[in-house]
Amino acid sequence: MFENKIEEINSYLKKEMWYDFEILEYKKNCLTIIGSTDFTYSHSIEIKFEDVFLSHFNTEWKSDTTKNVIEVVSGDEARIINVKNRVEQGYILFKFIPEDMEKNCFFYIAAKNITYNIDTVFYSYKESLNENERIANWVK
Repeated sequence: MFENKIEEINSYLKKEMWYDFEILEYKKNCLTIIGSTDFTYSHSIEIKFEDVFLSHFNTEWKSDTTKNVIEVVSGDEARIINVKNRVEQGYILFKFIPEDMEKNCFFYIAAKNITYNIDTVFYSYKESLNENERIANWVK
């Protein structure tokens, strides 16, 4: 189930040579990460993790999209991270793979659900919007 969403996200991200990511919001156990090739004007993906138990990552990073950017972690790697961080059963462990970091430096999130949105979200007012475009809710 989660693997399909992860595959869809990675497939979308591979349309660009890289993506920058940052935290948009983290409240009430919901974490929203946004991605863009240029945060000056807009972002083009929002990845939302719901019922977050663990978050271990930088607030901003870059990823090489010729490879997978995000994965569902399983096997020994999941067991080691889950035991080390006392992650309760029922949470899915996700891993972001940043670029320009030490080898085997990954960012982990344990959550019960993941959703994503691929609207282009503009950071300033725009007269007319196309389908799948919107103005950020903080723009007045």
